[in-house]
Amino acid sequence: MPNIYYSEEQKVTNKWLWILISTVCIVYFYGLTEQLIFKKAVGTNPAPDWVMIIIGLIPVLLFYLFYKIKLFVKIDVEGVHYRFYPMHGKERLIKWEEIDKIYVRKYRPIAEYGGWGIRTLNRNNISYSISGKNGLQLELKNKKKILLGTLNHEELNKIIENYKKNSL
Repeated sequence: MPNIYYSEEQKVTNKWLWILISTVCIVYFYGLTEQLIFKKAVGTNPAPDWVMIIIGLIPVLLFYLFYKIKLFVKIDVEGVHYRFYPMHGKERLIKWEEIDKIYVRKYRPIAEYGGWGIRTLNRNNISYSISGKNGLQLELKNKKKILLGTLNHEELNKIIENYKKNSL
């Protein structure tokens, strides 16, 4: 197993997002309980019980998805590994020889990419981020750009600068 120079795992920790998703779930399940258990119609034109149950899967699945989302970034002698779980089934590797430029930078997630998550500006410019405003920018020799979000930008910057000086 190659020596690992840097490793980071990010999870969704935004309190406001969790409050929003939890509120949606609570309000929905209140309505579902009123209609299914207490037999009180929800709204002036209530949906059938089976529709309420199926629609109820949406907030539950969103809650579960945000709970499971993780961004893994690892740097070793092979190159830069990343995985945006559960969207990526397996880890992806960008080998050192594929990278033209690599640096840590501050970016504006909403202004530059439209927010966090997996964001593409076009086929050649993609961002993988969960939170924060710092990322590892990779400019590949095939002209693609990949930004990997990081919460440890100072440590990551030291690793990258050390790589540039010593070629790891």
